[in-house]
Amino acid sequence: MIGQFIFPTCEVAGLRVAAYLRNTPRAAGSQSGDIGVELQVFQRGELVAHEPEFGTIPFGGVLEVSERTCAALAPVGADRLVVARCRTADGSDSYFAQEHHLSYENHRTGVFDSLLYDQLPLVKPGRRASPIILLAPKAWISADVNSFVAFANVGASAAAEPQAVPLVVSVLSADGEVLSTDTYDEPQNSALLFDVRGALRGKLGNSDAPQLVNVVARGGASMYAIMTFVVNQVTGNFALEHSLSPHYYVTEGLARVRTEALSTLHTAGAR
Repeated sequence: MIGQFIFPTCEVAGLRVAAYLRNTPRAAGSQSGDIGVELQVFQRGELVAHEPEFGTIPFGGVLEVSERTCAALAPVGADRLVVARCRTADGSDSYFAQEHHLSYENHRTGVFDSLLYDQLPLVKPGRRASPIILLAPKAWISADVNSFVAFANVGASAAAEPQAVPLVVSVLSADGEVLSTDTYDEPQNSALLFDVRGALRGKLGNSDAPQLVNVVARGGASMYAIMTFVVNQVTGNFALEHSLSPHYYVTEGLARVRTEALSTLHTAGAR
């Protein structure tokens, strides 16, 4: 059985990443056995490092993925995508669920935050993922505070290929007014760090008090992991949240959700 844990480095936001891959009783099919890990590192769709046998996670154990254990994660001045493929010994290509621990640290201050979230299924060769819809609330900006939304995506292969549908990211005010819309032709196997305050430069008045905005996105055609960082750029403190697309919480009628959400966003943008 197999799953892939994907995450961005977020170096451009001043952060360093470490992932702690786990092998817990939740890993259905592991039968208390080891999990083997293959590691890939991409930069804008290009494979820059590949370790087919990066390591093994014993049952109840943890495997660290960081610049300490992987030279390809050392700072290079650009964000990269990390893909850890976790496979049980049964040889099956079916998916198994397993949460892993992800931690980011502000290298200037030593402040860190972390979360747990699930690895994802593999995209089958020859089959494209559907375009996404993202709802990412809790984005705050002020003179000192900025928010970043990290879009990490993987395709069916390691080849640098364009996504079939561009990613369109919009920022809405608290009362629903569309403040900005940007289109990104990101390749598959890449990490995009969306700078919320940068997108709103000149479009929202400066304020010492944090102002709440909403980030929504549509398009793309890959498997995504999406995270929001709210960063105090003076103190270095920050909060991290795994942003959710509807497939996490909609059990049925996803086609209707997709159609109506896209229609609502298009109508709002036309006002």
